[in-house]
Formats: sequence, C-alpha cells, structure tokens
Amino acid sequence: MIARLLVALGASIAATGFTIFGMATSYVKMDDDMARISYILMAAGGIATVVGIFWYRADEHRAEAAIRARSQQPPRR
Repeated sequence: MIARLLVALGASIAATGFTIFGMATSYVKMDDDMARISYILMAAGGIATVVGIFWYRADEHRAEAAIRARSQQPPRR
C-alpha cells in the first residue's frame, strides 16, 4: 500500500517540479529560487518513485513465493 502511494506521489511531485522549472525559465531573467525548488522537487519525486517501484516489486515477489510455497505443501489433516 505504501509502495503504491510512493509511486503515485513521487511521480506527481516530479511532474510538479518540471512544471515549476518551466515557469522559472519562461521569464526574461531566470528565477533562481523557483529553479532551486524545482530541482529539489524533481529529485525527491524521482527518488520516491524509484523506491516505490522497487518496494512494490519486492512485495509482489514475496507474495508469489508465499503462494507457491503454500501450494506445494501437503494438505493438513
């Protein structure tokens, strides 16, 4: 559950960072404060997304392994 939230929020935060970066560079003189904020948002969002993806994949592999292990055990009496 948390892994899915990390992926969703991380991607949204990174997209917001890209939007703010576009706004910062669209002025006649680049706004350095907005650019710094956008770099932070893009980096944090990207990291959160990647961590969430790996966490989700690890959970899925554990669940599949548990299902396989249960199906190979002899039935209980």
